[in-house]
Amino acid sequence: MSDETDAIDEIVAVLAAQYRSWPRAGGWAPSNASALLEVARLDRQLSFAHTLRDCLAPFPRESADARQILAYVTLRSLCEGEIQLFITVYYNVYIADKKPVTRRNRKTGEAKTVDPEDAHLNELIAFYLRNGDPAFESFLERVKTRGNAIHHFRERNIGTQDELKEDIVRLRDFLVSIDRQLPDPPPLPDPDW
Repeated sequence: MSDETDAIDEIVAVLAAQYRSWPRAGGWAPSNASALLEVARLDRQLSFAHTLRDCLAPFPRESADARQILAYVTLRSLCEGEIQLFITVYYNVYIADKKPVTRRNRKTGEAKTVDPEDAHLNELIAFYLRNGDPAFESFLERVKTRGNAIHHFRERNIGTQDELKEDIVRLRDFLVSIDRQLPDPPPLPDPDW
């Protein structure tokens, strides 16, 4: 097995565990956080993770750029979802923070805290780097930039497939880092999966 294959297996395992636990946080997580977690599409995070194996075989020449970009869109989505999960789990800390993500009401000018699912990736990354692990700054910026290449009308650096594979391993490190920062949910009954 390759480092990338092992990393993908770990990514899937982390996201599967999060999917089993966090949407069912009612009763032990704060009510405002558990309400957001109940509707979080962590199942889609897991579904996207399963597509990462498609990035390991050499991309066909005629579709290599598109596959590279789509892979980075997937990494971007997974990073965004994981930061949203982090912020949602710590929602009370987030809304009490000196610098939560805010938007101004056009009519009143009043600033209102934005829920994690409505925040832009730049804002999510900035909040996470202040309150999570700043060691992932260059990784998150690269994934964001390369994922934005989906808007392909002008030239954007999409990297190489080898760099993509390295970023899949780095994604694993990022997900594990966030997962370790989250509280352990109580054991849940084993549902029929």
